[in-house]
Amino acid sequence: MPDMNIENIFTVPVASTDLEFDLEKAKNYCYEMKSQSNGRTLSNRKGFQSNDLQFPNPLSDIAQNVCNASQSYFEHLNGSKIHRTFLDNMWINISPKGAYNTIHGHPNCFMSGVLYLKTPENCGKIWFVHPSEVLEYDWKSHYWKEYSSHTSAFFYHKVFEKRCYLFPSWLKHGVEENNSEEDRISISFNIRIE
Repeated sequence: MPDMNIENIFTVPVASTDLEFDLEKAKNYCYEMKSQSNGRTLSNRKGFQSNDLQFPNPLSDIAQNVCNASQSYFEHLNGSKIHRTFLDNMWINISPKGAYNTIHGHPNCFMSGVLYLKTPENCGKIWFVHPSEVLEYDWKSHYWKEYSSHTSAFFYHKVFEKRCYLFPSWLKHGVEENNSEEDRISISFNIRIE
C-alpha cells in the first residue's frame, strides 16, 4: 500500500460543558410555565414546549451561564474579538414517557444548544446527523468494520443533568423517545453574533 496522508478537512464542533445553577429552582419554574400554557409544537412530539421565554425570570442565571459558554465556544473557534455572542431565544421542553424530538435544525442563528435539567435512565439521547445528507446512502453500513466519526451518518450523546451541548445551528439533530417513567426536562436556546 502506498504512503497516504488523510486530512480531516471539514469538522463539526460540538461542545459540552456542565453548568452550575440551582437545579430544583429551574425544574420548578419549568413545571410552573407548563401549568400556565399549552405551549407550541415544533420538532417536539407528545411533549410540552414553551413559547420563547421572557427575561428576567428565575432562569436568568442559566441564561447568563449559557451566554458565557457560547462566548467560550466562539473564542475556541477563533472568533473575531470585535464580535460577541448573545442569547436570541430560549424555551423549555418537558418530555414525558413516549415523547421525542424529530430531526430539525435552527436556521437564521449562529449556534444552538440544549441544557438538560432532568435525565432519568432511558430518557433518550440527543443525536446529530452528518452534514452530508447522502452519506448513509453512498457509504453503506456494511462497508465498515465499525463506525467512526468519518463513516457514521449519526452521532449519539447520552444526556446528563446540568450538561449543556453547543453546536452550529445548521447541524441537524433530534432527541430519542423517552422510555423512562419520568419526564425528561431541557432548556433549548439559540445564539446570535453581535
